[in-house]
Amino acid sequence: MRSDNKRIIQCALLLVSLFLTACGSGGGGTTQPQLATPAYFVSPSGSNSNPGTLAQPWQTLSYAVTKLKAGDTLYARAGDYAETVRVGNSGTATSPITITAYPGESPIIDANGLPLAAFPSILSLQGNYIHASGFEMRNINLNGAVSGGVGVSILGTNDIVSNIIVHHTWSQGITAQGDNSIVQDSTIYNVALANCRLAQAICGITATTYGSALYPSAGWPGCVSATQPYNSGLINHNSAIQRVTVYDCWGEGISTYNSNGTIIQDNITYNNFSENLYVNNAVNALVQRNIVYNAPDSYLGSYTPTAGFALADEQNNTLPSPASNLGANNTVINNFIYNSVVSLYSWTQVSGSGLNNDLIANNTIINSNFATGAGGSHNITNKHSIIANNIVSSGTVTVPSASGLTFSHNLWLTTPPANASGTGDVIEGPQLAATGNTGPRQLSASYFKLLATSPAIGKGMSLTQVPTDFFGTSRKHAPVIGGYESP
Repeated sequence: MRSDNKRIIQCALLLVSLFLTACGSGGGGTTQPQLATPAYFVSPSGSNSNPGTLAQPWQTLSYAVTKLKAGDTLYARAGDYAETVRVGNSGTATSPITITAYPGESPIIDANGLPLAAFPSILSLQGNYIHASGFEMRNINLNGAVSGGVGVSILGTNDIVSNIIVHHTWSQGITAQGDNSIVQDSTIYNVALANCRLAQAICGITATTYGSALYPSAGWPGCVSATQPYNSGLINHNSAIQRVTVYDCWGEGISTYNSNGTIIQDNITYNNFSENLYVNNAVNALVQRNIVYNAPDSYLGSYTPTAGFALADEQNNTLPSPASNLGANNTVINNFIYNSVVSLYSWTQVSGSGLNNDLIANNTIINSNFATGAGGSHNITNKHSIIANNIVSSGTVTVPSASGLTFSHNLWLTTPPANASGTGDVIEGPQLAATGNTGPRQLSASYFKLLATSPAIGKGMSLTQVPTDFFGTSRKHAPVIGGYESP
């Protein structure tokens, strides 16, 4: 055979080989998932005496995670894992430990009926630089037999939890205590059941479960929090809660407290028992591009008629705030709030606390009450704070005092109290696009866009702290009031 013909045949065979490699071999050419290396595997049908390979996986997550070191990836195959899992090993910034669902599969960690010690968690990340993703976690301590019962506890630093579903926990859904924690792209519902003491027909919890006190002995669990324990004197630094959906929860939906530098952004939180979004004893928090609302036909029944967004302080002398050891320097921008209450220190537990060097700007607040605090039994004192470029449509407006507050370029549906009036105000309906429905799981950001005839267009003041709107559109020199910047 001539040498040039040989080359043609060899090239053809090479192309065929490359095609089969790209498309997968056998089984109709299904593409095989691209897996990280080094990789280990766990499956409910495996055995802990196996080597942890794809063909011979380990059986339990609690055993498998003890074998991991920096740079390793553990893939969990589909099925139910009846266990709680503690990860004490650590990765590094460049070589984290990754614990994730096998591509295309949905493993479930179910703690229902397990014997539990006090303050258990379904998943506890105690090491540093751990990435956990892709699991459904459910059913921890549902009868309140022991104290606590958390879906995910993040105790190490620089840990990331993503694409997690958490539901039916006695205590918190996800709590991030370690510095630089990230909770993202996850769904949390029906958690903090210890608080479900007023709705026995819904929860099946009777007073005899934990006595007749207003609060259960385990305290007041929230749903998703970046925090350190209440009254601990410790501070959580630089954590983030982003692109998370929280609903039908028996506590604060999303919260940060005892914290410095938390970012809460791009979340949807609705129909939660207490506040839907709560910033408490926090400094330097950034709260932006969240959708906060209450919808009819809530699983919680009539127990969430006004849950909304709140800033407050519940403790004193716990934070490194330069001015007062209380909440300060917080930025709340480009949020969409519907059928709720916005409480800016209209409620607090610390005398002398209040808005302090805070910016509340370019939020769209619809069918919601709006209140700031001053005086009264808690002696609230606001300082150096700006409330500007907000749409406040419908509901009541309560501003006892303008001291320490600068109101400017807000749109009010009706003339606000004199203390809330400011330069550049617009008194008129905002003319929302009102696209879509406002029911559970239905309200979207497009509802809060404005019609081309809206009086809010071009009437805002330029703020360097708000360079874009909810959708990422750059603000004009004369920006739109509210969270939407028209094209």
